Amino acid sequence: MLPRVIYYHAEPKGFTALDTDERRKFVRRATATLGDKPGQCSPYVLAEALL
Repeated sequence: MLPRVIYYHAEPKGFTALDTDERRKFVRRATATLGDKPGQCSPYVLAEALL
């Protein structure tokens, strides 16, 4: 679910050049910093951060 949120909000801002490894790192960092439980991140919180 998180990769879809990244694509949806990052594309209009021109951040479409993320390769698979970069996306994976981004999801891991978002989960670590935005998650309220270990290993979990709300897609809504991620979308708000990207906006």
